[in-house]
Amino acid sequence: MLCSMCQHGTDKWWECKCGESHCRHIRKCPQCDMKLGKFIETDGSATEIQWKDFEDIRKLIDGYVEIAYGKCLLHDEPVAILCDEDGLAKRLPLNVAVLGFTGKDIVGDVVIVDPKDLD
Repeated sequence: MLCSMCQHGTDKWWECKCGESHCRHIRKCPQCDMKLGKFIETDGSATEIQWKDFEDIRKLIDGYVEIAYGKCLLHDEPVAILCDEDGLAKRLPLNVAVLGFTGKDIVGDVVIVDPKDLD
């Protein structure tokens, strides 16, 4: 997979000296600062995405971005869940795939990112 902005090989993104097989320490392209995230649709399908700013996220979720904070159950790490701010008013369906992350209902498609990438 290549970085969509600079075409740098993203397989290099995951090289870390910690030795863990599923290391999540390095999340940005070293050449152009594209970040990684996971786009999770209400049907449960998940796709790894690259994003640079909130405009990229806004296009994916089709609305203004609201941030909910939670915890990744698999890696026991904090996560930021970016969802449609007006999802309830739009009557978007419940996103069952992210129910356990925050303890509250999240509706519509979401993007899950590392909270450190929001700076």
